[in-house]
Amino acid sequence: RIRTTHDSPIPLTHENTGRALLDSAILYHARAHWHCHLFLLMPDHLHALLVFPPDKKMSSVIGTWKSYHAKQHGILWQDNFFDHRIRNDTEFQEKATYI
Repeated sequence: RIRTTHDSPIPLTHENTGRALLDSAILYHARAHWHCHLFLLMPDHLHALLVFPPDKKMSSVIGTWKSYHAKQHGILWQDNFFDHRIRNDTEFQEKATYI
């Protein structure tokens, strides 16, 4: 989960902002920065099921992605993010169903 601050001026689901976030998720997938299984926008946070290549540090990839959108779209992100390592197919299905 990646969350905005309580005073972020634009909801992530705003038409232009949402489109930019989704387009960049697709671009990151196409460029193999991550493999995206699910990506769901909510007004003040997003959920995603992402797989990162072994040579890419998850915190760096997400940090770069958040930084770009902060500068380009004025999104105020909370520091860090909440991650959960998925260890088997059952956990994957549980998280996917939740999202």
